[in-house]
Amino acid sequence: MSESLHIVSVDFIDGEVTLTSEQAKVSAHELYRLGADLVMESGSVELEMNYFDEEGTTVESASTPFRSANIDAREGMGVYVYGRAPENAVTASLSITAGVAAAANLRNLNIRWESQLQLDTEDKQDLGDMVLSTITSNAVQNEYGELFFATNGDPALFQVIDLYTGERIFDERIPGIDTAWGIAIGSDENVYFSGTSNRMLYRYDRVEQRIENLGTNPSEPWVWDLAATEDGKIYGGTMTSAMVFEYDIASGTFTNLGRMSETDQYVRGIGATDRYIYAGIGMTAGVVRIDRETGDRDEVPIPNAGQEGIIANIEVYAGKLFIRSGCCTVFVIDEQTHELLQTLRYRNEISPPNPNNERDLYYTRGTRLYYYNMEENKEHAVSNVSNLSDADMRSLGWLKKEDEYVLIGLNRLAEAFEYKPGSGEFQFLTIDAAPTGVPIHSIEIGFDGNVYMGGYHRGMTIYDPVAEEILHSVENMQQSEGIGFMNGNVYFGTYGQARIYRYNPSEPFEFGTNPEMFKAIGEAQDRPFTLTSGDDHLFVGTIPDYGQLGGALSIYDETNDRWDVHRHVVQNQSIVGLAYLNGKVYGGTSIWGGDGSVPTEDHAKLFVWDVEKGEVETVLTPNVSGSDMRPKMIGELAVGPDGFIWGLMDGTVFAMNPDTLEIVKSRVIYSSNFSASKWRPFHLRFAPDGLIYTTAGRKLTVIDPETLHHRLIENDVHLMTVNEHNELYFASGFTGANLLRKRVINHRPTV
Repeated sequence: MSESLHIVSVDFIDGEVTLTSEQAKVSAHELYRLGADLVMESGSVELEMNYFDEEGTTVESASTPFRSANIDAREGMGVYVYGRAPENAVTASLSITAGVAAAANLRNLNIRWESQLQLDTEDKQDLGDMVLSTITSNAVQNEYGELFFATNGDPALFQVIDLYTGERIFDERIPGIDTAWGIAIGSDENVYFSGTSNRMLYRYDRVEQRIENLGTNPSEPWVWDLAATEDGKIYGGTMTSAMVFEYDIASGTFTNLGRMSETDQYVRGIGATDRYIYAGIGMTAGVVRIDRETGDRDEVPIPNAGQEGIIANIEVYAGKLFIRSGCCTVFVIDEQTHELLQTLRYRNEISPPNPNNERDLYYTRGTRLYYYNMEENKEHAVSNVSNLSDADMRSLGWLKKEDEYVLIGLNRLAEAFEYKPGSGEFQFLTIDAAPTGVPIHSIEIGFDGNVYMGGYHRGMTIYDPVAEEILHSVENMQQSEGIGFMNGNVYFGTYGQARIYRYNPSEPFEFGTNPEMFKAIGEAQDRPFTLTSGDDHLFVGTIPDYGQLGGALSIYDETNDRWDVHRHVVQNQSIVGLAYLNGKVYGGTSIWGGDGSVPTEDHAKLFVWDVEKGEVETVLTPNVSGSDMRPKMIGELAVGPDGFIWGLMDGTVFAMNPDTLEIVKSRVIYSSNFSASKWRPFHLRFAPDGLIYTTAGRKLTVIDPETLHHRLIENDVHLMTVNEHNELYFASGFTGANLLRKRVINHRPTV
């Protein structure tokens, strides 16, 4: 039921204007939504719902503020306040309070109230950490045989390993961060590290074995890299404004050194000497050098300066700069003359010079170990080491054992090895690295009833909800952005290069073989967030690579074992929603491209793809009444039991007739500001009870597809799915590692 309400009074109090509606009838204990369609060009408003008893006395109130920044100045937006009518409530009204200036530009004001969908659910169950991993983003080791790193998780787990024994001698959770890319050993021999979310700099006191919070850096929350100098300084590089900060160990003070580029987002790598700071820039590759004495800045010439790319690591040894561009290309440059001496290829790390022979620095490429001789300016392969994991290295350092320095390596899977250059002896080391529960990053219910999940930044788990046990778990599978199904197989769309893994549940599970890496889409594509299938075709929608615009629709024809990749289906837009019906693919886009790119379009689109013809049939902007007419994202999409194509635009749900492409119904469920993920679709699933369960507005919500009445189930939910028993499986927040379950008992639609 819904009604429009009329303004019956206007009050002026202390420079504010309050508009109050007439009272509408309500029933105690029922859920209601009171809202307004409004246009406001500046200022802010507060919506307040007031409940009254039979005598007209207020028995309860609920309010929600809104700012003009979240309200479209041309088209307007629906804004709402929610509540359950308390005992003795018989009527309710809505008041809108605004400053005089804000009230003066309120237009198209239409107030209404709606009774809400009734739903009974059980209390949610916490099924625990699902995707376990020992993935680490960075690590350092010292001369005393101590290895320091934080395994990614929710939260991250800082760990210290004794490399002589392999034992874990310290670990502690770090609330507020899930990843620690920046880590360095200071001049005081303590370990400094920082995460990617809370701006904090931490110090591990290795003597007292405790972690200290040193406070917030003055630059930005996301810290990519740290470097230390011998005179007691720590330098950090940040995102998203390419800034550098300094921390003085002696005084305990921070200094913001400002932006290294006015147009780029990343200081991804940072190096420091007694004289200079080197900041690696992206998305336009470059290296900025700061004179620590004068503060003067200049650029270090590199072969790809000014081109698209990211400078990721900078090391300085023996007067040479080792500058890594992208994943694997390393420029060796003379620090004084800036002459390019050599170009190497390795992933992530290079060791300091070998103390036994200071001309040689070691690194890995693929499964091989190499060293670079600075005197000869040549690369050499270590002939008897060819069985390494191809996982990125996180640390390469030297440890003295029995009067000989040995090379210790640690990769991102927390696998370690030892190599003795003198004798050529090599062995893998066993270290007691503790796994942690990483954030669930993708989740779907399979045709077998199992819950399939991918982890951030790595990992995959298959959970049996009946037996309530994990069937399979892999720590090192690439980060799954989306999961799809076709003809008895499970497809995982992983980051990067948009790699697709295929798993056949009817065959024995053996990672590498089943699941197998089935297809690298390539074509400058990076993140497959949406997968669907139909008529023996798998359809994959992707986000492009860093700095790029233009996602792709990739189609796998299983009958002919053929892949076709179609980029720029909608020019310069990514694909985040897909549904298949009767030979047509219906797609929704995002205006955002790869990280570091700048959108060129102001609103997302819907498109229709003719599978047989292999071409776009039409591209359109959905005409959804009452919503933001320039949505930034459209998706996920789904085919409903009614034959309509259903979709989401942040907090707005709509249904489209696939024959006429007309929007047949829509409702603004939540005000839309597109402030969460730029890529992850808003999940939309039809359940056996005939209702829609969704993450509209990044909230777990149920919607009646007939009336569009709805009910909020849980706040701050980015991932969810529902099975044939009306059991909801979801994760809390953007970084939730625990799988949560809530069973829907029954629902009572509102008349």
